Amino acid sequence: MIILRSLLFWVAFLVLIPQALWVRRTARRFPPADGPRSGQHGQGGSLRLLAIGDSIIDGVGVSHLDNALVGQVVAGLSEAVSATIHWQALGRSGFNSTQVRRHLLPQAAPEPADLVLVSVGVNDIIGLRNLAHWRREVDELIKAIIKHSPNARIAMAAIPPMERFPALPQPLRSILGMRGRDFQVVLEAVAAGFENVDVVTPEFDRNLENFSADGFHPSQRGYRICARAVSAILSERNGPGVDTEFSQSGYDRTHELQKKQVDT
Repeated sequence: MIILRSLLFWVAFLVLIPQALWVRRTARRFPPADGPRSGQHGQGGSLRLLAIGDSIIDGVGVSHLDNALVGQVVAGLSEAVSATIHWQALGRSGFNSTQVRRHLLPQAAPEPADLVLVSVGVNDIIGLRNLAHWRREVDELIKAIIKHSPNARIAMAAIPPMERFPALPQPLRSILGMRGRDFQVVLEAVAAGFENVDVVTPEFDRNLENFSADGFHPSQRGYRICARAVSAILSERNGPGVDTEFSQSGYDRTHELQKKQVDT
């Protein structure tokens, strides 16, 4: 079935090249979020978090990294596991899985991480990589991360539902959404071959409030939904007294505190 869908994708995409080029030419492009790319947050025992990947790690879509995926995971996770999170974010908009492995991972702090958050895939899809290439590159990226941090719990962000991206017109949106689902199948199959790797799939609907004004990246609310899912996976396996109801408790309290700080 996946082979037939792959063939359908290539045939359909050839027809949709003019629409794809129009989207590329007219799409709104936002800068990375402001804010430091490393630091520490919380009190208690110490955990090291490495966040690495594409524009999602770079916080594109919001003004400050505190309100993006990395900032919201750090803030909520530190409360959920009662620990100080020493974190580093290595993200670059437009990077595919190969570029992340070759150019960003060497910039990671030399100390092994306890937790690793990875976001790759959309740029591999847009870059028209085939499924076999994607499988090899995901496998190589995970192995490289494990080489750097042998005991880390790794959370791979799922391929987002591109069929719901407001910036993409039909029928291109449906075709890329179908391709994204095939990439997700491969991602899950590769991750299943590693003991400490999870694929995190948030419940992310097409509500416009979940998207930034570019119609492609998450808004602060969208990042919050993703942060809940990531933090639930990472917190349930790290540290004593972990709150397994994190997404409905510790996270929301932290988010409300952040919101008050922003409002003031």
